[in-house]
Amino acid sequence: MSFAGVSVVADGKLLGADTSHTTPSASGYHLAHVVFSFVDETDKQEPARIDGSKILELRGKDRRHAFKYIKKAALAKHVKNDSFTIRCDVVVLNPQCDTVLITVPPSDMQQNFTEFLHAGDGTDVIFRVGDETFAAHRCVLAARSAVFRAALFGPMKEGTSMAAVMEIHDMDATVFKAMLGFIYSDSFPELAEDGKEGTLLQHLLVAAERYNLPRLRVMCEKKLCEHIDLNTATTILGLAEQHGCDGLKKACCKFVRCPENLRVVVATDGFDDLCRSCPTIMKDMILGVLPAK
Repeated sequence: MSFAGVSVVADGKLLGADTSHTTPSASGYHLAHVVFSFVDETDKQEPARIDGSKILELRGKDRRHAFKYIKKAALAKHVKNDSFTIRCDVVVLNPQCDTVLITVPPSDMQQNFTEFLHAGDGTDVIFRVGDETFAAHRCVLAARSAVFRAALFGPMKEGTSMAAVMEIHDMDATVFKAMLGFIYSDSFPELAEDGKEGTLLQHLLVAAERYNLPRLRVMCEKKLCEHIDLNTATTILGLAEQHGCDGLKKACCKFVRCPENLRVVVATDGFDDLCRSCPTIMKDMILGVLPAK
């Protein structure tokens, strides 16, 4: 077995063998990849650019599972004069530092924005919803919602002075507060747990669509699937149909198609209203309970 040559990589460039003695070195424990290759006709190649066919590879810490062996028949073509040449490439990774010792903390941007809202520093717009008022930041609202962007910075902007007051109609203050909390935190807001959560979720879904907040809209849709029961099935189903919530609609239809549930739901006033407003849904449900052909 003979020595094949040297390949040196510095600053991402392949250097010749004659420059290897100028390459800086570093001692210590480093991560490395080792690759062994056959080298044929080395006398016709430059030492720094030797070509070969890979026969085995050593990577990682567990060497027992790192080798790929070549069959004896394939070895024969590399043997010349009862000998063969092997090239060994060692690539040292990050020799100057050990990144394993550095832990990047999770992002706290959401918490920072939420605290910014609660502190009230720098607020430049006020919303009046019913008897309550909410201070907020135009730039944050505009960045999160195209509807708020148009209202606050577009040609039809509703207020130009600092701390302008915007009236929000047809929305409960609790729902607006929850939507505002989502805009700043990007996480689902806490809602009342006194039996009104399902109703608030329905209103919050409508608000999310009104202000073009698709992530909040899907969150509400998913949460509402947990509130489908005999009393709410028709209401939620009508809401899903009206706002194009396909996933929520399928969940409601699945619940209603159950014969035991259907008997109870049919007797409710909500079912009669649903039949009048959404006849297509009724057709789908009837087809769903019929036996398959």
